[in-house]
Amino acid sequence: MMKRSLLLALLGLLAVPTAACGAASDPGAPSAPPPIAPETACQRKAVWTSAIACLDCASRVVQEPCTCNPGPANGTCFEQNKRRATACSKTVTDCVFGCGSDCACLGRCYTAQAACTSASADLEGCILQVCDPFCK
Repeated sequence: MMKRSLLLALLGLLAVPTAACGAASDPGAPSAPPPIAPETACQRKAVWTSAIACLDCASRVVQEPCTCNPGPANGTCFEQNKRRATACSKTVTDCVFGCGSDCACLGRCYTAQAACTSASADLEGCILQVCDPFCK
C-alpha cells in the first residue's frame, strides 16, 4: 500500500517544469485529450499495476520534447504541464503531495482554484490518454 501511495503522489507531482534539451520528438502523439478531473484521474491511476512503466511514461510525457531522451510520446503533455505549473500555487502542489493515494483529499486540494483545476484536468487527461496502455 505504501508503494501505491508513493506512486500516486509522484504521479500527481509530475507537473513540475523540467529542463530543456532539444527538438521535438514523437510526431505520432495524440492531440487534444479530454480533460479529466484530478480526483477522477487519481481513481483511474489507483488501478495501475506496472509502477516502473507508469513512472517512466508519466515522467517522459511531461518533459520538454527532445531527441536526447527518445521514447514513446516523449513530451506529449509538456504544454499542459507548463500551464498547470503556472496556474497552480505551491500550496496546491504541497496539498496534492500530502494526499498520497487519498483521491478525495486530492480533489479538495483544488477547491476554489478554478484555473488550477482546469489546467490540472487537461494535464491529467493527457497523461491518462498516453500512459494508461503502459500501466494496466
